[in-house]
Amino acid sequence: MNRKYKAIGVRFILAVFIAGVTFDAPAHASDLKYAQRLQSLLVEKIPELIKSFDPETGRFKQGAFDARGQDPIYALATAYSLNFKGNPYYKNQEILNTIIAGGDALIRAQDDKGMWPFNKNGSYWGQTYMCWTYSRWIRTYLLIRGDMPPPQRMRWASALQKGYEGISKSEFKRITNISSQHAAGLYLAGLAFDRSEWKQQATEFLHRVIAAQHEHGYWSEHSGPTVIYGYVYVDALGIYYAFSRDKLAGEALERASVFHLNFTYPDGSNIETVDERNPYHTGATYNHNVGFSFSPEGRAFLAKQWDNLDWNLTADSISSYLLYGSEGPKTASHSESSFTLIEDGETRAAVIRKAPWLLVMSAYTSPLVQDRWIQDRQNFVSVWHDSTKLTLGGGNTKLQPAWSNFTVGEMATLSHSPGDERPNFFPKGELYWIPSQARITGGDSPALALTYGPVQCHIALKPVDAHRLEYGVSAQGNTELKVLAHLTLLPMLGSTLRTSGGYLGKLESDPIVLDSARLGSRLEYGEIHLDLPEGTTLYWPALPHNPYMKNGHAEPKEGRIELRIPLTPNGMSKTVTLSVGAADVLGKGPVGPGHSPSPE
Repeated sequence: MNRKYKAIGVRFILAVFIAGVTFDAPAHASDLKYAQRLQSLLVEKIPELIKSFDPETGRFKQGAFDARGQDPIYALATAYSLNFKGNPYYKNQEILNTIIAGGDALIRAQDDKGMWPFNKNGSYWGQTYMCWTYSRWIRTYLLIRGDMPPPQRMRWASALQKGYEGISKSEFKRITNISSQHAAGLYLAGLAFDRSEWKQQATEFLHRVIAAQHEHGYWSEHSGPTVIYGYVYVDALGIYYAFSRDKLAGEALERASVFHLNFTYPDGSNIETVDERNPYHTGATYNHNVGFSFSPEGRAFLAKQWDNLDWNLTADSISSYLLYGSEGPKTASHSESSFTLIEDGETRAAVIRKAPWLLVMSAYTSPLVQDRWIQDRQNFVSVWHDSTKLTLGGGNTKLQPAWSNFTVGEMATLSHSPGDERPNFFPKGELYWIPSQARITGGDSPALALTYGPVQCHIALKPVDAHRLEYGVSAQGNTELKVLAHLTLLPMLGSTLRTSGGYLGKLESDPIVLDSARLGSRLEYGEIHLDLPEGTTLYWPALPHNPYMKNGHAEPKEGRIELRIPLTPNGMSKTVTLSVGAADVLGKGPVGPGHSPSPE
């Protein structure tokens, strides 16, 4: 059955297809209407973009050339081209001149292939066809070409075609989030320059992208979902769909909307537990785009994200919603629902909402790969509380076994040497820190079985009440190797750590190592209180390998507080009791680096 939706700028028909996750689809709750509000927001944001522009260079961002620094031309072109009440920038000549100068800066920075230098975080990574910028540049061209003086229009047309000639020949060797963005841009370039072969190439590639989408709405770039980069696929297909009305793209967008609607924390943050590419990042800052506007499920997702953002959207995203987005009915929120994702008869992910708790378990495993972008699947449990938000978990990284739920062997055999730009991601000795198998069992009190070489490890979660949760760990197997369970706490820099072993200090960038005596049986950390098994030790900061820094460097704010629990592989369980908002039982005292309060 088809549903007809009212579109802003385009009209389309979207065939309904909802992938199979185990929850009851709610009835339509209300309509999402946003055009008038976003028009006002766009007008408010334009002055800041103009202020950042340097007419001498034509750039919006100073320092080493960054192609993405020129992306504001798209938002400016949107304001220039849309005629709505209260828009002083419509057909404004100064705005048009600024847009043209911004594009000319891109042209001056192109090499003979149409590529730009890729400078990121202070490092040069080589030449690139920056997909995000080419996409915005071609959209800008489509918006303003009719008003451009002929010499400038011809200059832009020549430079854009040079770039897309190179993209057409080199960027579609395999399916990735970046190649999907290039394909959407190539389709628009085919429209702009009457190149039917580009439109056909783009459509055929995006059909491969759609075919690669899992039935549950996610894309994988190695093994299991890539959550954050799923938004890149949604964005690419959303732009393509707005121009093509391709039914297959509309169906893929609806499947993706269902997935992301359910893999989102109450505050709009992504559920990182199943993500093969990125650890946890707080907030709903970047995980929404126009591709979600084309279905009731997607609009429910957008409404949730925008409320969490207090509608503080970027001018860039506002532009796409106003130009191509769709208003219409949205489903009711799933924020209080639990669901499981089942593949081939096995539960691969479970999200258990037992307010104020939200518990997540993943059973996606993957062999180790020598690739900086594909993270080790090592942390399979996340614990959220509405008061403290994400409390335990935080996702995956590389070269850091302290982030693993368990390790069997010597942790020191796997680490990152500071400054190493081409590290070996394999250990130098016998260490099992990523499991070969994982299995989820249970319902409201879920459990997880993980296989690490010769040892079978278990995690059991039991919400006791609204304030307490029991986190049980055990191991069983025949091994002489050291077996450890690890709990990772998200950092709150500046907060106080207080232990029953006498430690009192603030969490800053300086390392903290607490042996079992110094840590004791209880840790208090903000509103979080942990009753710990005997022998538990604490380490801060357990730093990730940051793939977006060429040398892998990470700052303390990216790290984790690691609690390390020794296990005997005899099946005996040890339990951590997590309390949120419980009474302070350790007393008060002056807070400083490692201060020991005097007994009262």
